[in-house]
Amino acid sequence: MLDRYSRRVADILFAERPDWRSYATFKRDSDQKLRFLQIEFPTPPKADLLDPLYISTWNSEITVGMDIMHSHIMGEETAEFLVASGLDPEALALLDSDEDFERGCAYVIAFVEEFISEDTIVASAWKGKSWKSSWYVTRDDMMSGAAQREAIVRAESSPIWPDSPNRTPPVDKALDRYRIRSWKGTFDLDLDAFGNRVQLPSPSD
Repeated sequence: MLDRYSRRVADILFAERPDWRSYATFKRDSDQKLRFLQIEFPTPPKADLLDPLYISTWNSEITVGMDIMHSHIMGEETAEFLVASGLDPEALALLDSDEDFERGCAYVIAFVEEFISEDTIVASAWKGKSWKSSWYVTRDDMMSGAAQREAIVRAESSPIWPDSPNRTPPVDKALDRYRIRSWKGTFDLDLDAFGNRVQLPSPSD
């Protein structure tokens, strides 16, 4: 049986996207009696992802992730963190109102569709095989060449309010490569620390 939070999310997501139901599984932590929802989308043949595109309701919050990046979208811990950080003083409303809960789930659907359409792309910084950080870039970043010109264009945004990104290029001389991965592999790119295109094996190799 799903926990109450997961049932609530599943009802909304599957009402809007019934085709996603076939990708859903119900998982359970070893110390939990109730199950949570996990939706994993089949990875396209040409994609090179460390982790598939997924939605999870583990720990009573919605997490959306792909490759080496994930975002906590909606949940008590996420909301309390945002309030404490001064980023979103109304975040707790997402837990109090059916209308706002549905609005949060609608954002989750839109966010996943951005990955599938390759409008949102995952970038990450590495030192050898050691992951250091990850963030999102956009299709426009890739098409304009911004990611190559600046070594990478870093986009950090609130998961609740994605339209206010704080974009700054990362500066860390300890990093030696950047990895960019999109859902279908269209924009896959490996760069060295100076932004030069290189051919590198997957960190999992």
